[in-house]
Amino acid sequence: MNDIILVLFTVVIILVWWLFFVAKQNYCLDLTRQKLFNIRDKLFDAAANREIPFDEPAYGMTRTTLNGMIRFTHQVNIPFLAVIFLTHKYVYKGRRSTDYRQQFDAAMKHLPIKQKQLLLKALADAHLTIINYVMSTSPILWPILKPISILLSLLHKTNQFRKWALRGKKRKEPWSVLDAEAHFIGNQNYGYSFPKAA
Repeated sequence: MNDIILVLFTVVIILVWWLFFVAKQNYCLDLTRQKLFNIRDKLFDAAANREIPFDEPAYGMTRTTLNGMIRFTHQVNIPFLAVIFLTHKYVYKGRRSTDYRQQFDAAMKHLPIKQKQLLLKALADAHLTIINYVMSTSPILWPILKPISILLSLLHKTNQFRKWALRGKKRKEPWSVLDAEAHFIGNQNYGYSFPKAA
């Protein structure tokens, strides 16, 4: 009897492991990539509808950044993010993220408010997509943050939390690092770079 219970327990553990670390991971990866594709396609449609020019440097940087995020989605986890932040801080001394932010801010400076909002919303949506992916696939974060996410949803505070997470100078700095890395990867994989703003 004990042997049967042990076998059943082992089977259940293996099944739970497979569901979380294989099936759920693959599902979340496909879902996240599709969401990023949708964000990029929506931005492309806006340019096709002449809401922003295709040759606008800020549009080009945003699209390349989204391309990079799509390319490295399968690598995104806590260790990957830690390596990116440590590399940018100690190897690049913050130069890559600073250069990216300065170039992006310069490209955004002359744009009408609606065009700025269009690009910033695309990046913010991508950031939230990455947050959700890391939270959903991390065996450490998921059991901690999922109840908080459900509570925020029940209290109708999700939008306020999202705004808090994406705004403010200190909270923008980590996103600049991620965006700079995504932009670098996007340029690598697609073999071109967009012109800098004058």
